[in-house]
Amino acid sequence: MRNPSRTMLYSAAGIATAFILVVAVNIIAGALYVRGDLTADRVFTLSDSTKKIISEINAPVHIRFYYSKNNPQTPGNIKSFASRVEDLLEEYRMASHGVLKIEKLDPAPYSDAEDSATMEGIESQLLSSGERIYCGMSISCLDKSQNLPFLSPQKENLLEYEITRAIWDVTHDVRKTVGVISALPVLGMNKVQPTAESIASGKFAPPGPWIPFKELEDTYEIRKIPLDAESIGSDINLLLLVQPVGMSAKCMLAVDQYLLRGGRLIVMLDPVSLYSIVKSATDPSYRETVSCNLPAFLNAWGIKFNNNIVVADMTFATRIDMPQTKITYPSILDITSKGINRSNTVTALLEKIGLVFAGFFEFTEGATLKKEVLIHSTADSMPVSSFLANRPEMLVRNFSPSGKVFDMAVILRGDFKTAFPDAGKNLLRKSISSNSAVVLVADTDFLFNDVCVQFSKDQFGRKFYVRKNDNVSFLHNLVGYLSGDNTMINIRGRQTITRPFLRIGALKSKSEQEYKNKILDLEKDLIQTQEKINNLQKENSGRYSKYVFSPEQQTELRKFQEKSVAARKELKNLRKGLYGSIDRIENTLKWLNISLVPAIVIIVGLSWAAAVRRRSSSK
Repeated sequence: MRNPSRTMLYSAAGIATAFILVVAVNIIAGALYVRGDLTADRVFTLSDSTKKIISEINAPVHIRFYYSKNNPQTPGNIKSFASRVEDLLEEYRMASHGVLKIEKLDPAPYSDAEDSATMEGIESQLLSSGERIYCGMSISCLDKSQNLPFLSPQKENLLEYEITRAIWDVTHDVRKTVGVISALPVLGMNKVQPTAESIASGKFAPPGPWIPFKELEDTYEIRKIPLDAESIGSDINLLLLVQPVGMSAKCMLAVDQYLLRGGRLIVMLDPVSLYSIVKSATDPSYRETVSCNLPAFLNAWGIKFNNNIVVADMTFATRIDMPQTKITYPSILDITSKGINRSNTVTALLEKIGLVFAGFFEFTEGATLKKEVLIHSTADSMPVSSFLANRPEMLVRNFSPSGKVFDMAVILRGDFKTAFPDAGKNLLRKSISSNSAVVLVADTDFLFNDVCVQFSKDQFGRKFYVRKNDNVSFLHNLVGYLSGDNTMINIRGRQTITRPFLRIGALKSKSEQEYKNKILDLEKDLIQTQEKINNLQKENSGRYSKYVFSPEQQTELRKFQEKSVAARKELKNLRKGLYGSIDRIENTLKWLNISLVPAIVIIVGLSWAAAVRRRSSSK
């Protein structure tokens, strides 16, 4: 028989030992920095590009992280975010082997740290209590410095890129130069007529560069080249042509000779520019920039491009939820991995590209250049007239898959020949067989702010933006790739840690294909029936005869109303069928997420209890 006092002594000793072990493990874990990354793409681990940049640093780099750590008013989400920033900085420190000097400062009111934060351009944020808090970073090397004025939790997925870009910038003296020729104000507007309201408010400022180009300015020297330029400087490392409508003959010849000198081009042509359509409502001059083509260049390169045709793709179609319905836009594309080249460095890590009214490129017979496709449609696509681009219902109704894949972004390599063989004495070079390259993209709207970013305000009222897709990274990767600077590509690609539900996306596409014609026909009948009811009511809307119908009219009206009710009911059932299977999958996933972990804990607990019981009974 067991001694009760001895059993109690053993139990107390066991509890004390367990407590000491827990405390010891926590102390050791706090002293040692141990971190594991079990995510599929290792999104919480420094990228190889960051490690490479750090390994090439020759002088000490000082990183000062300003964070109001001891301020009790600091919001909880900022505290948890700042903790993750500190973890990331520790990763940087360990990877640098002492080259990165990291300092953590708490800028309390009237402290030296607050003065230092102000001098280094770190922005304070005003709380509702009236207190100010800081969460920013300064990075310096020798006499160069960069600051990240405020680190926002909403842009956490870009944190590594921002820090590494700043480190790269302070450790490199020479920036590469990127020239831009465009009929669109991608680099901002210098001459804009202010309105009376803006003058009265005193807040007039010309629109700045589009976000993708504004971010390019952080790494490259961006130079605007006019559409009538007569030469392209030899110091231009890369040239971008973005919807270059109205480019003069001399400018086209200068671009041609730049390419044949060994230069590299990114050419973006749009059959339907959404930006130009929007702007033309208030400025008719933008009607000229809606569509663009460069036949002289494309013919010389063996490329066909019809600027009156856009690509419609049901697999990549954008689906917009409206209050009373859901609209499918086959010509506004969210291109996922099915349409992205995974073997090229530029696009290998990109997850989603958004294109609006994009065209496509084809090789002509006898073309000699080598083509590598970066972005393409699926076989569930068709070419459609640009006139139909913004008519989604008509597109869906008449959609008939062509079975062909259309190339919307390609790289050309090989022996380029002049596009102007008859230029005479102005032609210095006729061909080149070096490492020149041209990237063609059949869209420009993917760089338009409304397509690539979403603006919002944080809890402090600061305006910020988040990326909707990988469009910004696509441009920056292209620029880095063609300018010979690939170091940042793998970091830009680490945009998001969300993983899409591919089966749900495929089910939506399949369901819409199945139900689309039925729904559209019913919606059309419903609209026609409602119009007939309205017309009957208008005929009897006089002062003395309002809604007084003849027996024949009453019969006809009742028939239309019954038809309307029946159509609405059938339409409702069809939509239930369309989205019911999707809801079932989503609910199944939700309940699996809710119940799986508790079920595992219960199973482990019961197994452990059973094992203890068997061990006790054996004694």
